[in-house]
Amino acid sequence: MSSPRQRSTPQKQQDPIVGLDVCGKLFYCHQSTLTQISPYFARRFAGRFNADVSYTDERSGRQVYFVERDPEAFTYIFKYMITPDATRSTTHMPDFDKDPALYRRIREDAEYFGLLGLVDLLQTTRSFTPTETHRGVLYWLGTHKGKAATYQNPYTLGAIHVGGWIDDAAENQHKAMFELARSATCRANFVQYQLPVSLRNSGGGGGNSGRQSIESYNYLLWCDHGMERLPVTLDLKSILLRPTHYSLRVSQCYGMQGDWNFEGSLDNLIWDVLHAARGDDRLCLSESSDIITKLDKAFPSTSNNQQRSEALLRLIEQDYRHTWELTPAPEKFYKYFRIIGAGSVDDIRDNCLHGEGIELFGDVYEE
Repeated sequence: MSSPRQRSTPQKQQDPIVGLDVCGKLFYCHQSTLTQISPYFARRFAGRFNADVSYTDERSGRQVYFVERDPEAFTYIFKYMITPDATRSTTHMPDFDKDPALYRRIREDAEYFGLLGLVDLLQTTRSFTPTETHRGVLYWLGTHKGKAATYQNPYTLGAIHVGGWIDDAAENQHKAMFELARSATCRANFVQYQLPVSLRNSGGGGGNSGRQSIESYNYLLWCDHGMERLPVTLDLKSILLRPTHYSLRVSQCYGMQGDWNFEGSLDNLIWDVLHAARGDDRLCLSESSDIITKLDKAFPSTSNNQQRSEALLRLIEQDYRHTWELTPAPEKFYKYFRIIGAGSVDDIRDNCLHGEGIELFGDVYEE
């Protein structure tokens, strides 16, 4: 007579399926899925889940643990945690523009659960890379963060502040151009997208006869600024930027002939050098008439002045603008940016820094 088969005693599960009750909404997964990615759950499952915050699900017989967080935000958090490492991204996250409040709650909970990878991903609400149009962060701010169909100057809108040495009253004592440079027009021109230029006749018998020159109104950066420590500063106000590139153009005097630094700061006090331009001749002019000479070849001076001015703007944006890539790419986000001279007073080279039409590119953080 054969002996009855003995029922085997199941071994204790090493990686049980557990439930999370997030304010009434249930989520199930393997315990290791939670503990391997989240320090919060690693601590809780190491014995810090109190008995009064857990219960047995009558339908599944599984242990369920109560978590007092926003269930709508946790839906996105949970999806991130159960996604394999290689494919984790923000593609399944809500769009910041459509629901900024939900996006902020998810970002807050990512920090709460210690999901550093997600925290880093959620810092960037949008990114801007250089293109032929040169439309970056400042252009976006000039469209009310993409909400308006038409562009307005971001300084005029109040989206940014343009300051620096022109906000230092002490400079008024010895800078002849102080009052001119600190005007609203000058500040706006420094950040204006495709800043218009005009031509004036500097000689001859009127009309289009005689020598023409470029008429511009921008004195924030000017002659000798390469050796002067007189920064022009941008305050992005409501956003932070982790920059990857910045862009400038020239149309005056000798262009960006001196040495300068492009720097970033969080508090407008401590500055990091993001790009040190030394002997960079990519935006140097022997004189601004070089641009007119080039314009004359394509558009004779006998042409209509309005057409010549439009052609001049296209020429300047195409041939007299440069975009610098920041290498190595900064890891930090900044609120303030500035251009400041870095030349020596003993430098025999010209120290002009006549830059204008600045644009910034990179990853944006919005509160």
